[in-house]
Amino acid sequence: MKRGHIFTVIGGIGMPITLIFLGVTGALAPDDMAIILPVAVPLFFITMICLVIGISLGASNNLSKKAKTFPLVTGTLLDVKQTGGTRSAGPELTMKFQFTTEGGRQVTASQALIIPVTDLDLFKPGKTFLIRYNPQNPLRIAIDFEANSSKVQP
Repeated sequence: MKRGHIFTVIGGIGMPITLIFLGVTGALAPDDMAIILPVAVPLFFITMICLVIGISLGASNNLSKKAKTFPLVTGTLLDVKQTGGTRSAGPELTMKFQFTTEGGRQVTASQALIIPVTDLDLFKPGKTFLIRYNPQNPLRIAIDFEANSSKVQP
């Protein structure tokens, strides 16, 4: 299981269960809300926090061990398009980048990625990102959200 998935599962399952619990108990026993709310409200916030942590950790862990060994370069975002697909975390975007390989070759390549709605403003044309590319096929790229810019190949 990838890092962060357990938090996403807890939040994704716990949230609707908490809301259903609150709705059913509130409808059946409205006089007991003083007893129910001190239990339901913290449960709601705990599941919400788990969901946010899970989405954040899942987004930051987007590369396989093999891909983390690929060359790291700075790429410029040229274009962003929504694919039409969405997940609970946000819309799926296809992003087109331009970068220069270690061998000096100019490459334009795309990556599809699900971006949390709260981070959409970060993905605007002209911005730069750290990109890892497959040396055998430079069109295969991935944004490395965990990389340090000091590791970029000159």
